[in-house]
Amino acid sequence: MNLTITEQEANYIMEKPKRIVGEIEWIVKPNRNKIFEFVVPLEVDNFNEKLQLFVNRNEKISKFSFTIVYNGIARIKSLDIGKGHKNPPDRKNVGKKHKHTWTNEWGDQWAYCPDDITDGAPFEQVFKEFLLECNIDPNVELPPLPCYQEELNLDEDELYGDQGVY
Repeated sequence: MNLTITEQEANYIMEKPKRIVGEIEWIVKPNRNKIFEFVVPLEVDNFNEKLQLFVNRNEKISKFSFTIVYNGIARIKSLDIGKGHKNPPDRKNVGKKHKHTWTNEWGDQWAYCPDDITDGAPFEQVFKEFLLECNIDPNVELPPLPCYQEELNLDEDELYGDQGVY
């Protein structure tokens, strides 16, 4: 298994047709009832290295990311929505909608503001746009998020009114 990757190799992988194998199942992060994620393997013909798609969705702050990871070590492509990113070396902010792409100089720390992702589009649409850009077959069913329990934060006055507890 190759433990390092060059920019040229990452670009080569991104150009190859890929497909999601396995079922997509959302997992709720423990003790964080509005954060969901799934990880699925990606299959590429005539390619023996491990490739995975990580998806993370935070419903509380409307933030999400789609990430392709090579051999569990290199984030070779990622789309982040909802959190700013500062590029090395000058730490200039590229915005809350940005894509990471693997470079020889900066690894996965380099990002740019894409113009091919629809601003304000529903999660499902952005997911399909990312799949298409990354040459991943978009004919997959994205299941709905599992139900989650909203936290109820009431003080005693709200709970019992001004009558108190008897």
